Order: sequence, then structure tokens, then C-alpha cells
Amino acid sequence: MVKSSKWFLKKSNDRHNYYTNGMKKLALSYLVFLIVISFSYDANGNQTSAPNGLTITYNSINQPQQVKSGSTVKHKFAYLVDGRKLHFISDPANDGGLAYIGSSVFKIYRGKYDGFESTSFSAGRIVRSGSSYAVQYHITDHLGSVRMVLNQSMTVIEQNDYYPFGMRRSISSSTTNRYHYNGKEDISATATSDYGARQYSAEFCQWMQVDPLAEKYYSNSPYGLCVGNPIGNVDLDGRDWIKAVYNGEAFYYYDANVHSDDDVKRLYYNSDNKEVRNYYYIEYVGETGSYCSEADGAFEFYSDGTYSRNGTKQSSEYSNDGSLHVGSSENTKPHGGKPNNNWYGNYLGPNNPHVNSDPSSPYSYAIPPIDDLDYAAFQHDKGYDLHGAAGRLDAITNLNVVNSDWNLAYSCFNISDDGSSRKRSWAKKTGIAFFSIALDKERVRWTRQLLKPKK
Repeated sequence: MVKSSKWFLKKSNDRHNYYTNGMKKLALSYLVFLIVISFSYDANGNQTSAPNGLTITYNSINQPQQVKSGSTVKHKFAYLVDGRKLHFISDPANDGGLAYIGSSVFKIYRGKYDGFESTSFSAGRIVRSGSSYAVQYHITDHLGSVRMVLNQSMTVIEQNDYYPFGMRRSISSSTTNRYHYNGKEDISATATSDYGARQYSAEFCQWMQVDPLAEKYYSNSPYGLCVGNPIGNVDLDGRDWIKAVYNGEAFYYYDANVHSDDDVKRLYYNSDNKEVRNYYYIEYVGETGSYCSEADGAFEFYSDGTYSRNGTKQSSEYSNDGSLHVGSSENTKPHGGKPNNNWYGNYLGPNNPHVNSDPSSPYSYAIPPIDDLDYAAFQHDKGYDLHGAAGRLDAITNLNVVNSDWNLAYSCFNISDDGSSRKRSWAKKTGIAFFSIALDKERVRWTRQLLKPKK
């Protein structure tokens, strides 16, 4: 009966009532086959109670701090200042549990490290068993959920299926693997999956905490998963999209190094956090977002770095010759997979960003230029593309792109001085080179005009 009620709850979880007492307490109740399941929330919207009778308290960054049964502390958590989990104490009496250091996990007993427990690698985990170590390979689906675990002999030691919103149906298991839906760690203390920024309950299809970006996405539930589409989307941890506006051109760009507003400031702002570094404007979009205009259509950005336009998933950046540029995690890769890897910036030189970093593929303009010199080269390359020009031969001989050459030379001679000798050097060399190229093309064009037979 309980399982049936929970299944029915999943199908009916949009039918609920909110009861508020100012902003101090929020209670959420479900009526399922005459069984009332209630939750309580604190002033920040964090779930503080669960049907199993446990109560949860949170720290100042809205992460679970203690789990209690009555007045008895059952579990404790500790975090780094950026929200990453540091300790999970599952045995408070002996101060025992797990410690997280990078990708490795260690056991704790009586407050001290008690040996290696496991570590992750690209294909699974290395797990300690007694005095030996075992490699476990994780076979995942398109959402990153672990469907099978194989040992070193390629024998299946765990097999899982999942309901649409993540509840696991174990087919067989002879492991202590804690990583399942979306590849996230199961937290037994709260019966949730740990996504880093928040914890998710697959049993009740909701987050335990409010979306940190809820004010930007008021049309979506702050507790809902993947905007109601967990089969097509996945929440990695997950806030990674930024919007950069340079000289009126907008770049919606997936940056895997960005997970918060603080990351944007660290990577894109000046040291005093008062001016945006190299950009006229930059905005932290978040794990998901949307953009819509009459000219461009409707875009949706997802937490796995992919995006769609007018409901259709895209595989390349949009609008090479316009003012809107959108890039997914699959194609916003500079030359060699590294940013700023051209002669200067991303666009000055022969090593422009390509789709999927493949030099034989078209140029990708989804990556913002790093400053006004790189932006001048960016505009120059786009001008060449409009005329089907590319390479050194067209740079020297193609008369159709002479205006782009003049514009680049003019921009290089008027580059802002930000104290960088390297920037000044490249601006001077590029300006002189393309001034000479443009002048030679004009001489050819004038000569042709003079030699053209008169009617």
C-alpha cells in the first residue's frame, strides 16, 4: 500500500496545498489514498522534516548540517566554504563516517582518517575491499545514470533500472556502490542524491532546497527537476551558462568552469570586482535558461551544455553573421581545446576555434573574443566568411573582402591601451600588415578600373 501511494504521488505531485505562517514555516501536504504525507520547510525553503520522522537542520549556505531523530543526532555533515561536501558523519557516537578530498573518499573513525575508501575515474570507481583494491566499471545511460557495474572480469555485479524521475529499481546487486541516478552519490541519511548545489529526492520527485536561481525562473517550480523533463535533460550540479555582450553582440556560452556568480567574477571580472574584464557586460545565466526574440526564435539552455531552438535540439552555434551566438558544450571548443590558443586571443591568427576543435570543420563563433583586439579579428573573420574567403591566398588576393581588411587595420590602430605590451605589439603588427594588404588590393582595383574599356 505504501509503494502504491508513492507511485500515485509521483503521478499526482502537482496536486498539493501550501500552508504558510508568515515566512517562518511552510508545510506541504499530499493526500494519497487517504494517507497524508507532510513536509515542513524553514524560512529559506529548505525541507526540515520527512515522513520517516527525521528532522533536518541546515547551515548558512542551505546545505544539510544535521539529521536528527527526536533529540538524537543521527548524521552530521561538514562543507568547504564553496559548498563542496567535506565530511559525512554516519556514526556520531564514534565520530565515524566518510571524508571527501577531491575525487577520493576516505574513512573516518574517532575523528581521524582511517584509510582509503574509494576514488572515481572516467569509467567508474576504484574501491578498497579489506587489504585489496577492486576496479568497478560503470555503464551509464544518456543521463549519466549507472545502469550496470562490472568488475575486472567484466562480470555484472549490479544492474539498475530507473523510473522517469529517478527512483531506482535494483534488478540485481552485490556491491556497496552509492552512485546511481545521474551518476550522483546516494545520501542514506536523507534518502536523496547529492548534486552539490542541492539534494534531490527521487522518491518524491522534488529537491530538498529551493533553486538558487528561482527568481530568474519564476514560471518553473523551485523544487522541480529539469523543468519537468528529466528524460531529455540532466542536472549536473548544475549552473554553467553565462551571457557575454560585447559591442552589442550577445554570446550565450556554456562554460564548464562556471558554477556560481563568484566563478563569473573570478574568471571574467577585474581583481577589484568593479569592472568586467574585457567585456562591456556579462551575466550569469545558470544551470538552465531561455532567450526569446521575434527575430531569433526561442532558445532553451540546459545544464548538460546542450540547447534547443524553437523546440529542436541544436548541434552548432547559431547566427554566424548576426549578433546572437549560442554555443553548446559540444562545439564551444577553441583551437586545440584550449581558450586563447591563437596567435592572440581566440581569433587573431590561423588557429581559429572550430566546431568540435576539428580543423576541417567550419569556424565556430560561439566563444566570445577576449578583448577589443580579438573582437576586431572576430569581425574580420566573419566578414571573410560572408564572401566565402579564407586563408592567406584570399587575404592577399580577394578584392571582395577589402573592406574587412580596412576595418581590421583601422581597429588595430585604435585599440585601447590596457598596459599589455603583448596586445600593443600584436595590434601594431596586424594593423600595419592589413593596411598594406588593403592598400595593395585598392591599387589592383584602381588599376583594373583604369584599364577597363570605356563604352
